[in-house]
Amino acid sequence: MRYQKIWTNRLQQLIVNTASKIQPLFESEKRKIEYAKGAGGDITLEIDKKAEEFVIQGLKSYNEEFLLISEEVGYYYWNPNENKIIYDINLIPKKCPNFFILDPIDGSRNAKHGIPFYCISLAYSKSLKIKDIEIGIVYNFLNKDFYIAEKHHGSFKNNQKIYCSKTDSLGKALVGTELNFKTLISENSNISIINKKILNVVHKVRIFGASALEMCLVAQGALDLFYNLRGNTRIVDIAAGILIVQEAGGKIYNSKFGFISEESMSLNQRYSIFASNESIMDTLKSIL
Repeated sequence: MRYQKIWTNRLQQLIVNTASKIQPLFESEKRKIEYAKGAGGDITLEIDKKAEEFVIQGLKSYNEEFLLISEEVGYYYWNPNENKIIYDINLIPKKCPNFFILDPIDGSRNAKHGIPFYCISLAYSKSLKIKDIEIGIVYNFLNKDFYIAEKHHGSFKNNQKIYCSKTDSLGKALVGTELNFKTLISENSNISIINKKILNVVHKVRIFGASALEMCLVAQGALDLFYNLRGNTRIVDIAAGILIVQEAGGKIYNSKFGFISEESMSLNQRYSIFASNESIMDTLKSIL
């Protein structure tokens, strides 16, 4: 399938190439090799490091200026005309034509332990504003599912258009989430109270451990709601998923039900999100 934007086809092929190169790592003990913490704050694994390296090589091969935000390297600015690499966000030129937001392996802990639920997440934007994300791609390494969204052109799974569910009741909803169970059980903070209200109402709950893929499940209607109120979600986890859900007819809000699309993208910022179809979101607002 040929998509509307030139970068969509480029990034899809780049991900295919990256996946083919690192697939053997998932099947070896090398997947467990650990390095120091990456820019995103988590321990970097060999699979994270290699996937990121291959993506950067692929982006540079197009000889276009870009700024990459990635979980491991942090900020990576490349200007082919000057053969210049800059890692310090304060030194990067304010005007840049291409922005990429990458999580080389979302669900890397799953991958490390052999749990079959992890992916690569890559978004393209015209600026560092969430509302300017134009392309979102998530690739499931295990079953080779491609989720691709282009702004104003819909969301697709393996070239087939997808839509959020039509479930209109939390009592019927299948929900994905991230929870800190110790906090949920022991504290009566606002977040714990909200979690308890939601969990007391919904039909069933699933915790998979890879936000990008869980947002794609919302986009295809497999999950009715995905939320994470822990305040630890990074932009690399959700940038692609935001557009994929929105283009599938879903809604994305922060924990105060503000439009997340109005926020900026930064490695230093942490996000809390709700992602669901419109009916579920209206119900959430009413009970919370």
